[in-house]
Amino acid sequence: SKVTLLAVEPSLGSHRGGTRVELVGDMFVDSSALFCRFGHALVPAEYLSPQRVACVAPPHSPGTVKLQVSTNGADFTAATAFTFVMAAEVESVSPVWGPAGTVVHLVGTGFPNASSLRCHFGSQWVEATLVAAELIRCAVPALDSTAELRSGGSPRRVRVEVSVDGAEMTS
Repeated sequence: SKVTLLAVEPSLGSHRGGTRVELVGDMFVDSSALFCRFGHALVPAEYLSPQRVACVAPPHSPGTVKLQVSTNGADFTAATAFTFVMAAEVESVSPVWGPAGTVVHLVGTGFPNASSLRCHFGSQWVEATLVAAELIRCAVPALDSTAELRSGGSPRRVRVEVSVDGAEMTS
């Protein structure tokens, strides 16, 4: 029976590496010879189930490579695409304060048009919308108990960061 690869989540990651990638398919087996291959770079894979394995993308120059899986270290699945992108950088945030639901615009570089694009407010992730190549928007989430207003009603400052892959964030 042949291992099949159906999808990869996310399908892109930072050129610096470190993106945890989950591969969805069929007939995966738990083996010490379970590997992912990003272009020519072979990395160990983690068995999650017969339909899912995970691996961590290695550093790679920006661009699209073939991503494949092997359960024996020799035979590889048909390829799917994985794209390495430059890390995002935020240059400005506007407005700089507001309650939950406030739409925040972030100007910067390296924002891909991808479903994995996220904003990180304090400890919470929210989906980001790409408006233009250098502009994204995110809505401030409802704050969790650690980020509620302090006594006296003064707002709490939270760090806003962007991630293109759910792992690496801007600074």
